[in-house]
Amino acid sequence: MSTFVGVKLKSDSQKAYWFSVPEELSPDIRMGCDVICTTVRGTMDGQVVKILDGISEADAAKIIPARLFPLKGIIAVARQYELKDVYVPMELEMEAVNPETIAGRVQEFYDTGRFQKVIIKAGGQLIDGYDAFLVAKMFGHDSITGWTLAE
Repeated sequence: MSTFVGVKLKSDSQKAYWFSVPEELSPDIRMGCDVICTTVRGTMDGQVVKILDGISEADAAKIIPARLFPLKGIIAVARQYELKDVYVPMELEMEAVNPETIAGRVQEFYDTGRFQKVIIKAGGQLIDGYDAFLVAKMFGHDSITGWTLAE
């Protein structure tokens, strides 16, 4: 059984296009979550507006109009991670973090209320965004929003 999601792409907010969801990202899919999808035009950001879970591909093809049926797939899902559950590899911990980069991340958080480009594997391993992780810890945050990548 598979999961399919209807996504309103940021480039075309009128229609919901359907995408297949990799099994490792299925637990993170929920209504309204942000996702990154692969399309014939490249990767695009969007928001989940419909979910078909536990359905076979043949049954999904009967329900979803053919012109909207799966363009490609979901490659990343935004979700909240508890900082204590994020594993930071030794390579990232050993890197020297530039003070200007930290200052930029602090300003980014003050301006937007979140950090951009925090990438975490489905198992919880931090891939990119160690500077944002450090700033979140520095300010006493319990969690951080990151993009979960399909492996």
